[in-house]
Amino acid sequence: MSCLRPASYLFAFATAYIVGSMPGHSASPAATTLAPATQASGSPTSATSTTLGKNGLDISSQVDRSEITIGDRIQYEIKVVYPKEGNVELPSVLGNLGAFEVKDYQAEDPKPAGALKIQTWHFNLSTFTVGKYTLPPQVVLYRKGNDTAVVAGFYTQPIEINVVRTSPETVKDIADIAGLIEPKSGRPWLLYGIGAAVLALAGYFFWRRLRKKNAPAPEKPPLPPFEEAMEALIALKTMILIRQNRAREFCFQLSESLRRYISRRYGVEALEQTTSEFLVGVKKYPITMAQKDWLGKFCDATDLVKFANAALNEAEAVQWLAQTEDFLRQTRPREDGTTAPGNATVTGGKA
Repeated sequence: MSCLRPASYLFAFATAYIVGSMPGHSASPAATTLAPATQASGSPTSATSTTLGKNGLDISSQVDRSEITIGDRIQYEIKVVYPKEGNVELPSVLGNLGAFEVKDYQAEDPKPAGALKIQTWHFNLSTFTVGKYTLPPQVVLYRKGNDTAVVAGFYTQPIEINVVRTSPETVKDIADIAGLIEPKSGRPWLLYGIGAAVLALAGYFFWRRLRKKNAPAPEKPPLPPFEEAMEALIALKTMILIRQNRAREFCFQLSESLRRYISRRYGVEALEQTTSEFLVGVKKYPITMAQKDWLGKFCDATDLVKFANAALNEAEAVQWLAQTEDFLRQTRPREDGTTAPGNATVTGGKA
């Protein structure tokens, strides 16, 4: 709970009534009956503190402001000074605050002050009704030592709080809705509506025609695996890459064309595999042993050019293209779903 600002304290006069016996005074059996406090004259927010008895019993109460708006919070504090061998209690404040609600509450631990102690209670209060209200007197009970009998009871002085509206009372209420205004006659509203509909319809058909004209042409369906691979070989047969000393690029394209064909033909991921992974998978393909051996020699030979910059002449490139074409034709699916017979063999060159 936040501390009260000393500059804004508004103190309430506190009057106490001793209803028991104090040290050095005689007590009657009815001394524990509490009597109502008599309100002191003067402003309830004046800064006043009253000391009771020879032992320095003192009570004060204060608020941080005497006027608030609806929903604002005020800080209410009750402080008691009493002999250090005694104890004080605030028994019923939480249910005795009139129109105010307790939003927060804190009781500090007693603080020693020489032969005395100081006990302080803090309350965070609020209300949601407009008017002038009074924080009622709060009773504080004093007991001596560990005695359970009440020695004295005394009250705080009531404090007036003025609760005002959030906006000035001079603000006028919202004006009522004005009456309906009859539209002026004489304008051809029907013709306006028909013209707008015709324009909207014409714009719609123009938009559809423009959209149809600008629509992208449908993509061609992909070629079957064999036809796609043969087109790639035809492009390589020009030998342009070999004649430009781009043998590495030639081998990459030839190898990619073959692997793409195998991936689509047998439903595998040959394009993303390393050479060793590819050759392990080759063992499971439904092809002949001669074709499997040729694939191994093809990978070894092309890897030398791709990764070791081995030399490659035009004759060797022609031979690789021819052997790759033979492999494609031999593994091409026939109309009956079987593979054409024959073996891909290495007849010369590096593969």
